[in-house]
Amino acid sequence: MRKHLLDKFYQDGEQRISLRDRIFREVVGNLLVHREFANAFPAKFIIEKERIVAENWNRPHDAGVIEPTCFSPFPKNPVIAKFFKEIGRVDELGSDVRYTFKYCEIYTTGTIPEFLEDDVFKTIISLKSKESREVVSASDWDEVWGKVRRMFAGDMESEKKYGRNRCMDAFETGNYNGRNRT
Repeated sequence: MRKHLLDKFYQDGEQRISLRDRIFREVVGNLLVHREFANAFPAKFIIEKERIVAENWNRPHDAGVIEPTCFSPFPKNPVIAKFFKEIGRVDELGSDVRYTFKYCEIYTTGTIPEFLEDDVFKTIISLKSKESREVVSASDWDEVWGKVRRMFAGDMESEKKYGRNRCMDAFETGNYNGRNRT
């Protein structure tokens, strides 16, 4: 997993948290804790270009989509769940859904994970943001210029010395203080 997925920087209070490790620790823990071992269906963890799918055989308690606000966790393998809790791999029953929803929104902006409970339990995590890029109109010029100024705050002397148009030319061409952007 570490080989195929980026780990974005995230700080919770004073502690840095690996979003990738936190999310997929919960997903893999969910694969093991809620697995129906009486069936030969293999547990799967599939990394695709735009999403990750985790599947395992399941004894469904409530079939359908699991929402973090209105679900009641049901222990499918209480002995394994207790073992995972003792070794520190899970916090409490149902925490995997809450943590996955919390951190997926940060890891990939604008997406939410899908938990589908049926005979095959599926967890689907999108890796592609559903954001749409907005076109900047001419009336937003001051907002754009403000963003450019904040990006290059250390180069305000050039703006004072050469003027706004020349600085904007430097921004567009990538030539800052005689150095080309490469």
